[in-house]
Amino acid sequence: MLRPFKINGIVLNHELTKGNMKRKIIMILLSILLLWALVTLYFYCQHLHKVKRIPLYENYQIGDTTVCLRELRLINYEQIPLEYDNLPWYIELTRHLPQPLIMPYFKMITFYRHSYVFNDEYGTAYLQGYAISKDETRIFGPDKKIDIWLAGPHEVGYLGGNSTMQRYESDNFYFFSCEGRNVPLNPTELTIMVNDKINNKDYKLPLKLNWQTKTYTFFNRQTSHYQNCNPVVKVEEFIDLQEKGKSEKLAQLILAERLPSISWQATTHDYWHKPKQMRLSYYEKYQGLADVISVNITFGEVIDPYEFHGQAQQKFYLVDHRGTWKIIHIGPLEKL
Repeated sequence: MLRPFKINGIVLNHELTKGNMKRKIIMILLSILLLWALVTLYFYCQHLHKVKRIPLYENYQIGDTTVCLRELRLINYEQIPLEYDNLPWYIELTRHLPQPLIMPYFKMITFYRHSYVFNDEYGTAYLQGYAISKDETRIFGPDKKIDIWLAGPHEVGYLGGNSTMQRYESDNFYFFSCEGRNVPLNPTELTIMVNDKINNKDYKLPLKLNWQTKTYTFFNRQTSHYQNCNPVVKVEEFIDLQEKGKSEKLAQLILAERLPSISWQATTHDYWHKPKQMRLSYYEKYQGLADVISVNITFGEVIDPYEFHGQAQQKFYLVDHRGTWKIIHIGPLEKL
């Protein structure tokens, strides 16, 4: 045991000095931990954002086209984009990291940065839905036959109101997202305007503003504006669960009354991990159900950016069940 000793007349106890040093180190570590916790809490709150939404289950017959409205969202923030011509050093660092570390590192720096600009008075509204027509030329395309936009009081359209259409090589099925900017966060009136260019008719579809509000975080993000309308997203979810072996969750994607008749044997093959192409088709009637969408998956290999060699194909059949796509039948795998 070391005895106390003197330095310049000051008595020092080695054990006490060592204990004090330990306490100082612990206090420094606790201070750093507390500071990190406060910074983390601050940035966690910066990612909190609320979304107002109205679920819509409205179908409108416009000429020979059925327009199905499924959701209206109103948000009061915009994401701050990265300037790719002038990236900060901490993002440039990703170029030098090993591949397995790139995504975790990018998620970390995305969390610890200001990602949104908020507006306390106005927001952007997104109307999403899809349209079905018996005639491919009758829906949207380069020469759009139908246009959809959002309007406020006196039927004045909001900026950015022209509808954006997307498709997956479909003959007669499109899903769309219609954007309206500078919408008051507490609007007194919102109307969906539809212009039928073939028959030269305008339709006015008033909305009941029964808003639902949900808070999202960095770890619980909202889905893209069009995902609920796109049956391909539901099939991709099925494939993802199948690849991960989470078979217990697959039943949630099936229409309840069709669950006993699903051929699970048709899903046990080795093509799920291969590159895929998807094409949609519309059926007025299929297996006794109306308005059925099929997603035809072609599995194969990418030869070059312009050539895809198909090896096998499989069809999924879905219906819109109360605003959610549900699988009703899975066809057998057919080798090409």
